[in-house]
Amino acid sequence: MIVEVYNLKVAIKIDIMHTMVVYIKDMFYKRILVIDDEILLRNLLEEFLSYNGYKVDGVGNDVDAIKLLKKRNYHLIIIDYNLGDKKGSELISQIKEFSSSTPILGISGKHVKEEFIEAGADGFVSKPFYLNNLLNVIKKLLFDLK
Repeated sequence: MIVEVYNLKVAIKIDIMHTMVVYIKDMFYKRILVIDDEILLRNLLEEFLSYNGYKVDGVGNDVDAIKLLKKRNYHLIIIDYNLGDKKGSELISQIKEFSSSTPILGISGKHVKEEFIEAGADGFVSKPFYLNNLLNVIKKLLFDLK
């Protein structure tokens, strides 16, 4: 009987510690969702942002993006303009239904900055871009720097 109570106490302590670790990680690690149908750029952004201390998920289309948004909270969403048969600017309204306060950063090689901003994006970076410049924009959006 004493062993069972002891095991229960240990299990509860472990569960509480696990919950605390997850909470602390969320406090320090910002989670970013990258939505881009170009797999090479998506993988590059995932690796670069992970290297810089962010937790990153990447998807190539709007359907997978919505699935992840239903499961997880993100601190920032990076979205490309061309997503196959859907424009990134069209996806923003759907994203805002799940994450109304999450900043959205549009990226594109086209001159569509105004379209992204009108759709609700909080920032825009033109392709091609330097990764360090992108990182500075991300930090400004995440930490509300002016």
